[in-house]
Amino acid sequence: MKQSQVQSSVVLSLLIAGLLAATMLAGQRGTTAVSQTAANPVRIGIDGSRLTAGEVAELINVLPDGVAPWLIEGNGPGAFPSSMQTFRVYMPPVLETPELRHGVSLEVRRPIGSPSAWSLWKNSDGQPTRVHYAQVAIDGRPFSQVVHENDANRPFILTGGDDDVELVSLVRYVRSLYSPLPISSVIMRLPDELQVMKKLMNTGEVMVTIRETTTSGKFFVLRRLGQSWEVIGQGVVSS
Repeated sequence: MKQSQVQSSVVLSLLIAGLLAATMLAGQRGTTAVSQTAANPVRIGIDGSRLTAGEVAELINVLPDGVAPWLIEGNGPGAFPSSMQTFRVYMPPVLETPELRHGVSLEVRRPIGSPSAWSLWKNSDGQPTRVHYAQVAIDGRPFSQVVHENDANRPFILTGGDDDVELVSLVRYVRSLYSPLPISSVIMRLPDELQVMKKLMNTGEVMVTIRETTTSGKFFVLRRLGQSWEVIGQGVVSS
């Protein structure tokens, strides 16, 4: 795959606005997280770190069964004006090993100027829109230690991942090349609704997106090379 084949801003905008709507790219320096307790999730991002305990409690009330997330991310204004504040919440993991954990992430919103008017982002069937997140361990750090929105230890959105060994290997390889930039998404296999992206990825290839600035980042297309990986294409994404 040639690099020129992966520069389509239209397709990349679809990728960011659709599948990766959860991953609004944060600023390079990051804001210090509010630490976690049992009922006090870690809070990162410009808006996330400003949430009060009362606001967090009201947010939790709109989540399924009132279950508290372990991480709340609110990155503040994006590239385009909006009347809404958007926050991504990472629910408690459903599967955890020493190397990796998986869970579900939801999006909550509130109108600017209406701090108590929280609502869940729902699909056309009226159900909460859920995306899959994963988190690959960094040696010496617990999963829950996410210092800011640009921390490499943060979770990322995962699509089509059903091989944990492959996923851990891929993430470690990408981190070895681009650390300390955080991974924001990994596509291990294209779902049917994103087959339009076949021009970016062939069978057996994967895509990893990393965060760089408030509104931009880079994506890399990779494939297996023996026991390692190789980068075969890359491009720029923007939100």
